[in-house]
Amino acid sequence: MLKRLSIMLLAISASFFGFAQVTTSSITGTVKDNNGQPLAGATVTATHVPSGTNYSTLSSKDGVFSLQGLRVGGPYQVKIDFVGLKSAIFENIVLQLGEPYNVNAELSISEQVMENVIVASRTRRAAPEKAGMTSVINNRLLTTLPTISRSITDFTRATPQANGNSFGGRDARYNNITIDGANLNNNFGLSTDPLPGGGNNPISLDAIEEVSVSLAPYDVRQGNFTGGNIAAITKSGTNNIHGTAYAYWQNQNLRGDDIAGQKASNPKFVSKVFGGSIGGPIIRNKLFYFVNGEYETKPPQAGITWTPKGGSGEGNVSDVPVDSLQKVDNYLRNNLKYDPGVYDNFTAFKNENHKILGKIDWNISTKHKLTAKYSDFKGTQDFQPSQSGNIGGTFAGATYGPKFSNSAISFSSVLYQQEDIVRSGSLELNSNFSRKMSNQFLATFTKIQSDKAHAGANFPFIDILGSVPGDKRNFISVGNEPFNGNNNKVHNDILTFTDNFSYYVGKHTLTAGLSYEYQKVGNMFMRGSQGYYVYANVDDFVNNRAPLKYAQTYSLIPGEEAVFSAQLKIGQLSAYAQDEINVSPSLKFTIGVRMDQPIYPEQPIENPANTALTFQDKNGNPVHYNNGKWPKATALFSPRAGFRWDVYGDKRLIIRGGTGLFTGRIPYVYLTNIPTNSGMYQYSANVTNTSAGVSMNDFLFNPEPQAYNPFHNSALQSKYPTYFPIKAGAAPSTDFVVADPNYKFPQVWKTDFAFDQQIGKTWKVTVEALYTKDTLPLPRARTREDTIQTLQQGDLIRLSAETQSYWQAQVKEVRLCSPHSLKNLLSKACPVP
Repeated sequence: MLKRLSIMLLAISASFFGFAQVTTSSITGTVKDNNGQPLAGATVTATHVPSGTNYSTLSSKDGVFSLQGLRVGGPYQVKIDFVGLKSAIFENIVLQLGEPYNVNAELSISEQVMENVIVASRTRRAAPEKAGMTSVINNRLLTTLPTISRSITDFTRATPQANGNSFGGRDARYNNITIDGANLNNNFGLSTDPLPGGGNNPISLDAIEEVSVSLAPYDVRQGNFTGGNIAAITKSGTNNIHGTAYAYWQNQNLRGDDIAGQKASNPKFVSKVFGGSIGGPIIRNKLFYFVNGEYETKPPQAGITWTPKGGSGEGNVSDVPVDSLQKVDNYLRNNLKYDPGVYDNFTAFKNENHKILGKIDWNISTKHKLTAKYSDFKGTQDFQPSQSGNIGGTFAGATYGPKFSNSAISFSSVLYQQEDIVRSGSLELNSNFSRKMSNQFLATFTKIQSDKAHAGANFPFIDILGSVPGDKRNFISVGNEPFNGNNNKVHNDILTFTDNFSYYVGKHTLTAGLSYEYQKVGNMFMRGSQGYYVYANVDDFVNNRAPLKYAQTYSLIPGEEAVFSAQLKIGQLSAYAQDEINVSPSLKFTIGVRMDQPIYPEQPIENPANTALTFQDKNGNPVHYNNGKWPKATALFSPRAGFRWDVYGDKRLIIRGGTGLFTGRIPYVYLTNIPTNSGMYQYSANVTNTSAGVSMNDFLFNPEPQAYNPFHNSALQSKYPTYFPIKAGAAPSTDFVVADPNYKFPQVWKTDFAFDQQIGKTWKVTVEALYTKDTLPLPRARTREDTIQTLQQGDLIRLSAETQSYWQAQVKEVRLCSPHSLKNLLSKACPVP
């Protein structure tokens, strides 16, 4: 049956891709009479005690039952009834995220039909049916373990296989992070931050209920990673009104400054967090709410500590005299009517953010549960300008350093601010239709923006070199910072739709699912888009003499002044099916397959001049590369199999493991570099006083940022068509990026084996080993040491990852648990040679 279901599913899904997310838990088990015979039709009711939420089903003819889509946490009470037999009650069950909980009941004959029920067992607080390599950080650990950054990454690092944000030896950008099923990854991957938000936490730790970290889960519904799959869920309301209010404060006095007897720098700073949450019932046992809000100020980037010679004297004194700055200031204000800001007594930098989250849980009936969540984050940070001056190339002798130093002072107009916005929402419907069928539907969206804006009005950027003749170091700078202050944005919009259907027949749980994710990733980076001038000295600028250099990046797309040159629209489709076989109450096998395929609904614009170039492939044969095409959309299959054996049937000794393939994705900046460097979206023009056939008197300063944009100045374009082209694709790019047409997304093979030994009532020892091998790496044709060479026309250097990589580890884990003590975790991950 599984084969027929898999074939049907793959046929239907020939046009879809994606991945399921971990947002709930489940209870499974068997019901037998006192003779060991399975009971069909026994009523199984699980009650989430704090909210009164009920989940109900009937056991099958084999006595097997399954309740899916249950709230994480607890405590739960499970009641099992059968006519004429004593009822069984299991209490104090606490469910973990993504981990099934097993309950096996034996009902005896009741002498009186109305006889009171008995308590069959008082279950341990944590006894999940873990099969693969997974760690769960529950709410108790989240609230009791110390944290400095108040981020979930502080806790995921406690996973034995973790090294910072790397899991199993993989780059952190190969992880998959979801909050209530919504994609919350740093998908663009330009920075190494695991979460979006400019280094901040987009969701408050106070709103998180539980976090799961999986390196090798053999449930095929989990995918889109080759490192770790990090799934977090947020809190929900219950029948009791419950709230929190909190404040955290930190300064330099709480930070150490002694390293091996040596005093370390410990500058002053203050960090503050204020927040609160409240949750409760709207309708008891039916409808619940939860709301969280938080405001945070963090230590900002280093502010301006320099002051000009003859200035206030506050801070470090630069060699730049006040009279030179005042001369520039007067000219800008009086002649050009532009306010450049201050050049002394700079305002302190800021780094602040606020975040809110709201969630509704609706118990529609015992069969259907609906959850809706929305979160909103906004953060702002102040930054110093870039030190670079390389816009379209440098010219002889010019050197560029910090805009604030012992030899340079800038106006505050060169400073810029970064604004990060992260919004996400999810809608989830969990349905247990009957004892044979259940379904999960999940729809999510995520909107991520990182925009940079300059201080003050739009204005060109000006570098004035040293006032000493021949000194070509930057001396005074003013205007819109060319690299970050204008037209520098990263946007990422994500939509995901997932549906998982489970069918229970005998000892088999058949699961099939489809998911589709659509992402739009855009990066706008137009350095010097407001115009960039370089002057030899202050007098040349204030007397409007010819500059030494002019540069500008402008759009080649008609009608678009600012263009997202790095843009990618990508769909991701997943189809999967698996069979979970309960061979006996103590032995379970899981086998399944997952299909992942990228879909590119839109190709980048081709530069035919680039395509016409001839290169050599690795065998020396001539080859052409088309930067107007993404790689082929190749379907990748990930078969997996896992098992879990309760050796004695009482959870004293568990042996578990499995093997399978896992398909992930890459940082999308790898792909967006293709259109960025194609020469079809924007052009960076550059002229200097040494450019052949160019008179710099044609580039006298103009406060209008687009004065020398060739689309606005046809006379300039006609005079200098080579330096200011307006037709895209007329010539090859200076450098460009292409992808191998046969490139496939990364895939790894993981094998895991472990045993869990219960010692007494409080000790549990786990020994676990994980072996990982790249099956689809980024092939590397040349080692880094070999790349220094002289390139001839048509030469091509191929640089990427190793063709093979391995990560092996043995993990030893000791857990101490009792109702009266804090849970302790001792673990050690050891790389194996």
